[in-house]
Amino acid sequence: MGKYFVLVSAEGKKRDVHRAFLAANCEVFEAMLQSDTVEAKSRRCQMEDVSSATMDIRLDHMCSTQSLQGAVRDVLVAAGKHQMQGLKTACLRTLLACC
Repeated sequence: MGKYFVLVSAEGKKRDVHRAFLAANCEVFEAMLQSDTVEAKSRRCQMEDVSSATMDIRLDHMCSTQSLQGAVRDVLVAAGKHQMQGLKTACLRTLLACC
């Protein structure tokens, strides 16, 4: 099974995206990639109702959310070490909101 999956916008713009990244960031893609779907077999998803700009924004959002979660986790660990309860609470709220 290949590592990459091709997303195709309504205009035909293609983006190669790692399957694990898609599955980790979108429940719909996770279900699609774990099932015996046409998309999973062809490693391609034609999104006829999604423009290229919208597709790129969605992928950017997935990347920035992942980066934010990583940064917040680091701050959470540091806040725990320094017994900063207010900061720990804020970090936990942020992480829960991302999920």
